[in-house]
Amino acid sequence: MKRFFLSTLILLISLSVFSQIDNSERNTDFKVNLVHPFLGGGEISIEQSISQKSGVGISLAFFNRDVNSGAHWVTSRMGFKEKFFAIQPYYRKYFGKKKTRGFLIELNSGIFIDDRALVGAGLAFGNKHVFKKGFIMEYYVGAGKTNESGFFEQGWYVRVGFNIGIR
Repeated sequence: MKRFFLSTLILLISLSVFSQIDNSERNTDFKVNLVHPFLGGGEISIEQSISQKSGVGISLAFFNRDVNSGAHWVTSRMGFKEKFFAIQPYYRKYFGKKKTRGFLIELNSGIFIDDRALVGAGLAFGNKHVFKKGFIMEYYVGAGKTNESGFFEQGWYVRVGFNIGIR
């Protein structure tokens, strides 16, 4: 877990080299989810703007929970296994006045892997703020349905995040 956060921190610091580029020219966002560490895991995302009002991206998430941690109680109620990996591509439509920011609606899908692989699709809502120098803060919440119940409670999964990153 410490290696993941250290690697993510190094990635974000090294990406600050791009701070000399005008923000209007940047189209790629690199983000880290701050909610997942409380659930015993981590998530990183990359998003590419494809127009003024939409973007596509992919999130990679993992959980490696300690059964003695407080996160075990929360995540076990959500149906997570001890070790878990997810790949979640998504499409976002933005309704803000500026490029790829403001209120968003996200269509996501996912491949969830523990001792087997499942697929799912879902919907999320949120908001994205882009500050000067390209700093990003976003939050979203949503849910989706997997192709098999029992992996998550009743076959549903939750997509929640409070992300920070850079553009």
